[in-house]
Amino acid sequence: MSNDDFTKPPVGDDFTKPPVGNGMNPYAQAPPIGTAGGQAPRTSNLAISSMVLGMLSLFCNFFTGVIGFILGVIALVKISGSDGKLKGSGFAIAGIICSFLFSIIGGGIMLGMMLPAVQQVREAARKTVSLNNLRQLGLATLNYESAHMEFPAISGDEKGQGAGLSWRVHILPFLEHSDLYSQFHLDEPWDSPHNKSLLEQMPAVYESPIVGPLGQGLTVYQRPVGNGAFDDGDGSAMTFGDISDGSSNTILMVETNSSEAVPWTKPADYDFDPSNPIQGLGENYPQQKFAAAMCDCATHMFDAGPAEQQNVKAMFTKDAGDTVNFDY
Repeated sequence: MSNDDFTKPPVGDDFTKPPVGNGMNPYAQAPPIGTAGGQAPRTSNLAISSMVLGMLSLFCNFFTGVIGFILGVIALVKISGSDGKLKGSGFAIAGIICSFLFSIIGGGIMLGMMLPAVQQVREAARKTVSLNNLRQLGLATLNYESAHMEFPAISGDEKGQGAGLSWRVHILPFLEHSDLYSQFHLDEPWDSPHNKSLLEQMPAVYESPIVGPLGQGLTVYQRPVGNGAFDDGDGSAMTFGDISDGSSNTILMVETNSSEAVPWTKPADYDFDPSNPIQGLGENYPQQKFAAAMCDCATHMFDAGPAEQQNVKAMFTKDAGDTVNFDY
């Protein structure tokens, strides 16, 4: 063998190329771009979950859409930072869009379904407050009667003073409004310059939450007056002895329609008409109901429909000897 043979590489070998191998060989072939260890990229579970929740948000609720939106954003962040190991950005984007749009649509549908129920709850709450107002006014009236041995007349107190002022003024001390009562000039009518200036100080108990603020010191809480009702309307004093039909069967005061409202200090009330006992009533509540307090301070909702006229008439009269039906 000549010396030149040692200077040439063996035939068939190419020492200019790195050997191909695996394991720890630094010259081993790298995996294709976009794969992890030679494996194809997998779809992000978060992206799939985002899309599924986004679709469900239309039928479920707003919170499902919120969760789907959050998962979609997280999935996009993870996919972009995975160096090609994760895919599914399309699912994530679809989930974000569906979650956003469908949650708005679904939320609107849910809100529309809830509104009637919310309205019913609000109406029930306002009815409860109004009945409580009537109960407080009834108790104040009975406490006045207990202190003076007679009910407050339609105007004037037991001494005949304040004849130009409503019974609503004279029961103020029994409603914990003695300070307001002391401001009235009892020798002047309700519309004198001084007394009229007190209209705006109407206590909240005289304001019905059903009809809302009417302004100018107007109230719909009134006593039935005339034609055999609780108050004869002639200014005379009333006692329990005058209620021969029974205190639990006789209406003491009612909540009238807003069109019948009167200034709370004025000696004006609900004019009872035996031929049409439901006039001025039944517009504040569904199904022609009206609120009333009996002479024993029990409060009820009564039907003011045409078929109940005789029964309502019996409730208004105090000594007619008629029968009252409480099956309402």
